Amino acid sequence: MKKTPVFLDSLVTNMLRLRAICPFSWRVFQFRPISCEPLIIQMNKCTDEEQIFDFIERNKAILSEKQVGCAFDMLWKLQKQKTSLLKNVEYVRDHPQFLTLHNLATNKFKLMNDDTLVNVLYVTQQFAGEAHDPLVEALVTEAWRRLERFDIKLLSEFSSCLADQRLYFSPLMGKIADIVHRNLETTQDLSSLSVLMVNISSLISRHFQQQLVNKTELLFDTIDSSEVNVAKSIAKFLRNVRYRYQPLLERCNNVFLSNVDHLDLDSISKILSVYK
Repeated sequence: MKKTPVFLDSLVTNMLRLRAICPFSWRVFQFRPISCEPLIIQMNKCTDEEQIFDFIERNKAILSEKQVGCAFDMLWKLQKQKTSLLKNVEYVRDHPQFLTLHNLATNKFKLMNDDTLVNVLYVTQQFAGEAHDPLVEALVTEAWRRLERFDIKLLSEFSSCLADQRLYFSPLMGKIADIVHRNLETTQDLSSLSVLMVNISSLISRHFQQQLVNKTELLFDTIDSSEVNVAKSIAKFLRNVRYRYQPLLERCNNVFLSNVDHLDLDSISKILSVYK
């Protein structure tokens, strides 16, 4: 009787083993409790706060600093989509899983990239219940450490976070004013510059004020005629520094007038308040 070659015996044995193992492996794969879908994609599919909080509770042990930042961003986007009557900032702030998210950010903020860091600071301030939130203080300190590498857009966002804390006369705002001054010649983003102008207006010299006005005139034609917020910031800056520069004010007025049909009462009220 002809003997089966040894390698065929080995092959048959391995196939039988594989056949025995595969059904088990397939069952395990089919019923894995954790989705293979990237966590940020899962989070972006959430449609309310409860879904986000449930997501945080299930994944808190594995969330990265980027995913923590995304969770903060999602919670604030949901608030912005609501009317004032439906906003539930206190409910979100007091939720146990928001505290979990807060603690995760405290542990991971040094790993965050610059954009995530500033965005988490902004959102944390919107939800903050304490006058001195330790996370806010830690984020501000870390942002100060990175300040020189911020681009103008991020610098303007960070300056607004400081303005929300009424830190107009702080050394940190002074440092921001210095960075704006040093980079003014190469600045091309009037939207970000106009926000910075308002936030640093309490600290700058008359000469620097004039430089900012001159730069604004140069860049004004680069903005779209619908940029009401930019025009409002420029008008507010001129009011803050008590400089009635009529040519620039008239250009701002033209933006307001060309958009008046699209403005709600709240927006019109805010524009009028600039002229008081």
